[in-house]
Amino acid sequence: MKTQALINFLNTCSPKRIAVIGHRNADPDAICSMYAFSYFLKKLYKDINVSLIAEDVNKVSEKIISELNINIETNLFFKPDVIALVDANNLIQIGKIRDFIPEDVPIIIIDHHTAHPETDKISRFKIIDEKATSTSEIIYKILKEASLEIEPKIALSLLIGILYDTRRFTLISNETFSIVLDLLRAGANYNKALELLRTAMDRSEKIARLKAAQRAAIHKIGDWIIVTSHVSTYEASACRALLDLGADVAFVVAEKEDEVRISARATQEFYEKTGISLAKIMEKVGQVIDGVGGGHPTAAGANGNKNAEEGIKVALKTLEEEISNPL
Repeated sequence: MKTQALINFLNTCSPKRIAVIGHRNADPDAICSMYAFSYFLKKLYKDINVSLIAEDVNKVSEKIISELNINIETNLFFKPDVIALVDANNLIQIGKIRDFIPEDVPIIIIDHHTAHPETDKISRFKIIDEKATSTSEIIYKILKEASLEIEPKIALSLLIGILYDTRRFTLISNETFSIVLDLLRAGANYNKALELLRTAMDRSEKIARLKAAQRAAIHKIGDWIIVTSHVSTYEASACRALLDLGADVAFVVAEKEDEVRISARATQEFYEKTGISLAKIMEKVGQVIDGVGGGHPTAAGANGNKNAEEGIKVALKTLEEEISNPL
């Protein structure tokens, strides 16, 4: 981790106001890592003003924000000295907030997703760790390297972020277990974290998942079952539902008048046996739909504004080529 380099960079900016910005539909890892990073900044600079900003948040995050009393603004209403993108690595991911970012303000990026081609262009300093299971894990390392005490409320927020992005420890490393143990010793309440992540699925999400199954198109590529579908919303949840039904890989489109979102999910078995990363495939899809794409090997997505059908065709073609011609 490049914590001292991060501190040195911040010192050169002499920041009075910092905007910490997360991606659209911010999930618990985004919210909790943003919150913990603001704690880091406030420990570094006693008189600093830190604003946490996300265009919108998901349903689970709403519960966490309320319980932890986190203030999230929905737009950038001032000119900061520094902008930190946390759990995001390009401007498309933050939605309409990007239209309010001044060109002369330095941008820091802290993320665990596969870097996008835009990442280097827009950032003056970045910490990208694709091996980290969550951005919360990266923020934990920053706090430890800075020799800062992790207070119980911050430990709880980081634990929540890790639990969410590892799917309750489904995707995890030995190092992550060590981090979780340290967070528990710092005062994080494991049962409380689980309680805050537990939300009932609402009716509209249930319907979206059922419609995704109803509209599913099944493609057999080699020994693998690839499923595509479309919904109006909850495309990520619909993807997960299709995997639960038996798909090895799923692509689900959600399309509105001026927006196209494509979510992609794969089983861990598919990734381990093929080595194919959905993040790389969705980068290509992002270009086709006039936007950006990326993510993780087994969970990725793309956002754009046109060519939804062509985006799915590119995803399937690229996947077929990689399955047929393994490295």
